[in-house]
Amino acid sequence: MMKFASSKGSSRRRLAGVGVLALGLTLGLSACDDALDVTDPDRVNPETLKTEDALPVLVASAIGEFQIAYNGGTGFAGASGGDGFVSMTATFTDELMGAGTFPTRTRMDQRDWFDVFDGNTSDVAYVNLHQARRAALFAQQQLDLIEGTRGDDWALMRALEAYTYVSLGEFYCGAVPFTELDESGVVIEESRAPLSTSDMFTRAITRFEDAIAADPSLDMARIGKARAQLHLGQASAAASTVAGVPTDYIHFIEHGSTDSRQNNGMEALFDAGRYTISDVEGINGLPFRSANDMRVPFILKGNNGDFGFDFTTLEFRSLKYPEQDADLVLADGVEARLIEAEAAITSDFPAALTILNDLRADAQEIMESRVVGFANLDANFGYVFPPALAPLTDPGTDAARLDLIMSERAFWLFLTGHRQGDLRRLVVNYGRMVDSTYPTGVYSRQGGGLYGSDVLAQVDFDEGNNPQFDNSLCETNSF
Repeated sequence: MMKFASSKGSSRRRLAGVGVLALGLTLGLSACDDALDVTDPDRVNPETLKTEDALPVLVASAIGEFQIAYNGGTGFAGASGGDGFVSMTATFTDELMGAGTFPTRTRMDQRDWFDVFDGNTSDVAYVNLHQARRAALFAQQQLDLIEGTRGDDWALMRALEAYTYVSLGEFYCGAVPFTELDESGVVIEESRAPLSTSDMFTRAITRFEDAIAADPSLDMARIGKARAQLHLGQASAAASTVAGVPTDYIHFIEHGSTDSRQNNGMEALFDAGRYTISDVEGINGLPFRSANDMRVPFILKGNNGDFGFDFTTLEFRSLKYPEQDADLVLADGVEARLIEAEAAITSDFPAALTILNDLRADAQEIMESRVVGFANLDANFGYVFPPALAPLTDPGTDAARLDLIMSERAFWLFLTGHRQGDLRRLVVNYGRMVDSTYPTGVYSRQGGGLYGSDVLAQVDFDEGNNPQFDNSLCETNSF
């Protein structure tokens, strides 16, 4: 199995290495002749980041920034945990519902954003994804400048940059600026113009291809490329892209417990009672709890008895992330097989069904390789393992076959940041109506009312400082 940044060791070791190097810099600065001299180790001359010794720090920093953007953490948001792309898209769709009291999270859950000028929870991931993109790009630039050759570090940085394009393309409106700086730190004016969604996915594909060229063993880049190809309606090409990815391949975003910034953001949010697993949410939602499916392990357990932070909503906590250092799958061989199944839905559904049933036959082993302590969840948390997953049969119609494949994707990829992209694709690529895809109808929490009409998130208010961006370009209720 491959861990996050496996070619050079885990992200936890790299992030720990940042502290070691920082300590070395501090000790060096403190070795002064005059004991009364004062130094500020928190201030680093930017030029020190442009040396060979700084390259491991830049790579580790980019990994850490991507971890925060994609799955959140706790070090920057206190004990309540910090939202990332995964928690936001899960709540916006049918995977999670709010169990806390923050109005911005409630409106996100209700698909009814506040006005961009008032701010929304989605602003956090927007800013963090761009910070992760810039960190990965800066690391690439310095690797190019200092090493002169593109190896596995450069490939990983390029792939993480590409994943930020995919994430922004799946969740945010089709008018996202990607402002770039030149080598002297001056804004490149033409980069300020917002990109359409298709442009974001196209840019992601070219960056994934760059990563693969630099490191042909980096299968997470192949899976990311195929994920973007699916959104562009290139299902056959996507299947070809992942054809050689082994089913047992796993690329984790690794988390740690030694530093709160490294904590698994989803675990922290559940621990604080902010969210609960949904079940047939808003008419169209899938039965994530009532299906009693081992791919969605959960328990009824909150900080306030069995309730979430609001003392009203029953909190069904996910056991995919039972500990602070539980890792999250960014890309794996299961996703590769699901991409192949989706591509075969109309051309060769028997082949698609075989793929799905092969995965189901190995469900126990797959879950044990992806969920920390899965075999001991019963002893540790009282989670009762359901029976093995029974084989599926052909439902007989194209519409039902698509439903089946999307349901299998939803359960296999639960709480890994894929659901919003899948619902978006159902509408854009397969012609489904929004009201038959996203949660709709009566909203049951915090004042009730109805679900809203939003299907995409807004661009952060601060982009209004960009002279080439106009908030009116950002439509959130249509694709």
